Amino acid sequence: MVLKSLVVLSYTFPNLPIVEVISRFVEQSRTLGRSLRLRAFRQWVRKQIIQT
Repeated sequence: MVLKSLVVLSYTFPNLPIVEVISRFVEQSRTLGRSLRLRAFRQWVRKQIIQT
């Protein structure tokens, strides 16, 4: 699979820094565990939605 372009902003949530956040959570999941980081990611998304 070839990635032709990188989406930096979400059309649905344009105020969320998607690329930075997802890469950070993926990196952390390697050391802390997938379930824990996925739960933390969901909490982060909820918090961001409430603040906007």
